[in-house]
Amino acid sequence: EAKKKADADAEAKKKADAKALKDEINGTAVAKFKANLEARFYTALAKQITDNVFGADGLQQDSGTFTGTNGETVAWTTPGGTGNVVVTVTEADGTVTTISVPTGDFEF
Repeated sequence: EAKKKADADAEAKKKADAKALKDEINGTAVAKFKANLEARFYTALAKQITDNVFGADGLQQDSGTFTGTNGETVAWTTPGGTGNVVVTVTEADGTVTTISVPTGDFEF
């Protein structure tokens, strides 16, 4: 019984130490810089999509693609007749996330 408790305590300490190390690595200046830079890239991409969707006549684009620094692909399209912008993010591991945003409320 005491052996089981000691093993469980050792395993819990091992997990806590691993989490602390991961938190420390993610808190480094380089990790923070990388996260900030990635956020800025995505902000710029969102602005580019917005500019393309709502651009002046003749400058509007119905679709586009961007490949990120981590191998993810962001594709967007404005399917005719739907009034939506559909953004599909495909992660490097194949995970796909699709977001559909109605544009009708945003047109000027």
